[in-house]
Amino acid sequence: MESKTTKIQNISECHRNLVKVATSWPFITSLALLTLNDYYLKYAFGNWLTGKLSDFSGLFFVTMLFCTFFPRSKTVVSAVLAITFAAWKSPISDPLIAILQSLGFGWFGRVVDYTDLIALIVLPFASKVTARVFRQNSRAGKERKYLALPILCAAALAVAATSTAPALYDFTIRKVDTGQQFDVAKVTAIIRKVVEKEKLKCVACDNPNKQAIYEREALKLEYRIENQSAITFKIDDLYDGASHSIVREIKNEFGKNFEDVEYVIPLASHVVDIRK
Repeated sequence: MESKTTKIQNISECHRNLVKVATSWPFITSLALLTLNDYYLKYAFGNWLTGKLSDFSGLFFVTMLFCTFFPRSKTVVSAVLAITFAAWKSPISDPLIAILQSLGFGWFGRVVDYTDLIALIVLPFASKVTARVFRQNSRAGKERKYLALPILCAAALAVAATSTAPALYDFTIRKVDTGQQFDVAKVTAIIRKVVEKEKLKCVACDNPNKQAIYEREALKLEYRIENQSAITFKIDDLYDGASHSIVREIKNEFGKNFEDVEYVIPLASHVVDIRK
């Protein structure tokens, strides 16, 4: 009877602590930062910092959650999360990702980037913050109890949304009538306009009338002009977040400047457009 009472007390204490943590300003701030970064900052200021910010903020509130469920094992929690995160950011997790994608979760993925492991420095801080939250506000009001569930649901969605495969585009813009040809000077001017707007630098432009490669940080754009009737593009976006807007700008510019053109995605391609 006593052990059953103890279990009930432990469950009740865990629930109170969960409400406290989910409605605490450190948890909400890190969740808001993750969401803001994934849906705005990556697109507006895509760089190394925005690429790491999601890892820092996501690890922070996930650590707070697990420390809530295992309050007496914070060191073990931190160690397990560190190992799990390191495995996730390495090729070891490829079989798991392949299984999930085969089950219909095609958007699920990540970039193998060992520099992301710098985010592990937040683990001890998150553990200490969680302990401090436990000690504060001994009673959670009704308002906080009602807020906890939607906040936790938002956290789950945010973690799922940030675990996406890198955006990769492989497409061709061509004349509907293959007998017609593009004005190559006009084509290169359009591409130059787009890349300059997005602040991409040319790294291989020896013959821009045939092909060229532009890059910035984790974003790479490559094009090839074939027989003056088709331009093939490949855009590799690891964490920059700007690829979708670049594709949209290219399509809009070609649509405004040329008649009878079409946007084609090859069916037999290993590259998948995940942001359509």
